[in-house]
Amino acid sequence: MNTYRRIELDGALPKRRAGIIWDLAGVFHVDHTRLHSAFRRIPAVETRLRLATSLLSDVVAQALKPGAFAPVEDTTAEAHGLAILFRSRPTVVSRLLNIHLSDLRQIASQRAQVQARLDFSTASHRFNQHYERELHNLQGEMDRIQRQGPELLEQYLTNPMSQQCWQTLVQLYTAGPMGMEPQQLEASTVASLEKIFDYYLIERTLSSVTLSAGGVLFFVDTLPYYRAIYPIQGAIRPDMQHYGWLPSSFPRASMLRRHLRTAHVLGHDPYFFWNDSRLTNRR
Repeated sequence: MNTYRRIELDGALPKRRAGIIWDLAGVFHVDHTRLHSAFRRIPAVETRLRLATSLLSDVVAQALKPGAFAPVEDTTAEAHGLAILFRSRPTVVSRLLNIHLSDLRQIASQRAQVQARLDFSTASHRFNQHYERELHNLQGEMDRIQRQGPELLEQYLTNPMSQQCWQTLVQLYTAGPMGMEPQQLEASTVASLEKIFDYYLIERTLSSVTLSAGGVLFFVDTLPYYRAIYPIQGAIRPDMQHYGWLPSSFPRASMLRRHLRTAHVLGHDPYFFWNDSRLTNRR
C-alpha cells in the first residue's frame, strides 16, 4: 500500500519494480485497463497531461502546415518546457516529438490526397461517398494520434522500461527466433522482462530465452521511441521475415493490428487485442 501511496503522490511508477501495475491489479482485484485509467486520473499525472496538451498545441499546428517538415529542435521553448514538465532532457523530448509529429503529418498527407481526389472527382455520388467515408476515417485517425501526444510523452519520459531491460530486448530480437542461452543474460533483467505485461514479452525453455510472438511485435512497435530515449550504436532493422512471418500478415491499416500497436506503444493491456491465430500466420 505504501508503494501505491507514493504513486498517488508522484504520479510515476517506481522504475525498480518492473510490472508493478500487474501486481497492483492483483492486489486490488481489478483489470490492467481500469488501473491504467486510474493512474491517468492521479492529480500529478492530470496536471502533466493538461500542461503538455497546451504546450503541444502550437507545435502540432505548425507541423501540420503545408510544406516541408521542420523538426522540433531541442533549443525551442516547447522542448524546454516539456523537458521541465517531465523532468527529462530537451534532446530526448524533441526526438519523441518529431516521431509523433511525423506520424501526424503522414496521416494529414493521406487525408489531403483523398480530399483532392474528391474535389476533382467526376464519379457518381455513390462513389464519392467512398471518399467521404475515407476522409472521415482519416480525420478520426488524426484526432486520435493528436490526443495521444501527451500520453506518449508520459509513457516514455515518466514510465519507460529500464535501459537494461530495453537493451536485453534488443539482444533477444537480434538473436533471432533461436533466442539466447539463459547464462548469456542477466537473470534479474530477464525476470523483470517477464513481469512487464505479465509474461507477455519473452518465453523460456530449458535451453533458451526468446522473444514471444507478442514480444517481437512489441519490439518492432516501440523501437523508434526507445531508441529516442536510449540511443544505441548501430542499425536495428525490424524484419518480421527474420522470424518466418510474412509482412502481409501484419497490415498496419488493419483494425486489430492498429489497436495492438497502440497498446504496445502506450503501455496499455495488449492481451485485450492479442489473437495469435490472426496476428502470426506462419509460413
